[in-house]
Amino acid sequence: MKIIKATSSHIPSVARLYVDSWRITYKGLVPDAYLKSLSYKQSTEKWSLFLTEPSHFILLAIDERGKIVGFSAGKPHLSRAEIYALYVCKEVQNQGIGHLLFSHSVKEFADQQYTSMIIWAMKKNKKAVQFYKKSGGKKILNRTSQFGETKVEDEAYGWERLPSI
Repeated sequence: MKIIKATSSHIPSVARLYVDSWRITYKGLVPDAYLKSLSYKQSTEKWSLFLTEPSHFILLAIDERGKIVGFSAGKPHLSRAEIYALYVCKEVQNQGIGHLLFSHSVKEFADQQYTSMIIWAMKKNKKAVQFYKKSGGKKILNRTSQFGETKVEDEAYGWERLPSI
């Protein structure tokens, strides 16, 4: 498994993985109509714009066949860093790829001189919540997100000091 920084040429693949992951991961957590409305075109625009910010990054997990099987995205959040997204293809989950992307994101934040970080997860996304807790994150904030008529509770997990990876 290789971890590289994404360039604009990778954005269509990132967009596809993002939409496909949302449709699988959040089925039953957000309305089906919302998931169905997600488009590769809008996702491509979102991630292209994200990558134009110099302080933002997207890291890609690339398997031995050269296929992108996961990505993480990082950006500043007030005085700390934020892992803005972390997704791994369903068929290769539970193989350490999420941990690999997480640890490389932490290294990227350390290189940018950040000392603390945050990541948001839907409260009912038990797999993500468990992963962040196991990685040393402490629940520090709550918010509510709205998807049509459906309200979803989110939790932020924080690290006062970047985790030692």
